[in-house]
Amino acid sequence: MPTNQEFSAWGPYEARGLRIVLGCLGLLAVIGGAVASIPLFVWAAIQRAPNPSPFPTEALLGLVPALASIAIGAWAWRGRRVRSLLWGFAIFAGLTALVVVAAMVSMALLLFQQP
Repeated sequence: MPTNQEFSAWGPYEARGLRIVLGCLGLLAVIGGAVASIPLFVWAAIQRAPNPSPFPTEALLGLVPALASIAIGAWAWRGRRVRSLLWGFAIFAGLTALVVVAAMVSMALLLFQQP
C-alpha cells in the first residue's frame, strides 16, 4: 500500500482522484457547452423578429461545467497538484466549450440578419 510520500510516474498517489475529476469535468464541459449553444443559437437567430423570445437563462447552466473546468484546471496547475498534463486538458476543454458557444451565437447573428 503506497503512502502519501510515494510517487508514481504520473505524480503523487493522492492526486489520482484529482486526475479523474479533471478528465471527467473536461468532457462534461465540452458536452455542456455544446448543449448550451443550441438554445443560445435559436435565441440569437430570432432576436430580430417582431416578437423576440426572452433570453434563455437556463442555457447558462450549461456553461457552469466549462467555467468550473477552467477554474479547477488552473488551481491544479498553479498548486502543482498534478504532474501530468490533465490540468491542461481541463483548461483546454473549458475554453473549447466557451468558444463553441461564442461561435454559435455569432454565426446566428451573422447568418440571420434581416436586410
